[in-house]
Amino acid sequence: MIKVIAIDDEPLALLKLATFIQKIPTFELVGQFKSAIEARNFLDSEDVDAIFCDINMPDINGMELIKSLSAPPIVVFTTASADYAIEGY
Repeated sequence: MIKVIAIDDEPLALLKLATFIQKIPTFELVGQFKSAIEARNFLDSEDVDAIFCDINMPDINGMELIKSLSAPPIVVFTTASADYAIEGY
């Protein structure tokens, strides 16, 4: 199983993301977080194989979170804003 977490500050977007992740048989959703800070606390003690992460969030955005990880796993950035398209690549 591929251990996955989802991070998004918007509850509806997080719910949709989690629902899609759970439909993939090889994915195990091990955490859902409303902020990068919550996710970072989890990642300090748990290993995951992939992160689905919103970019535009308050306090710490998704880019800052991923850059703060010494060995980030596979990351899929999710965003509703075209402003982050280039940075997301």
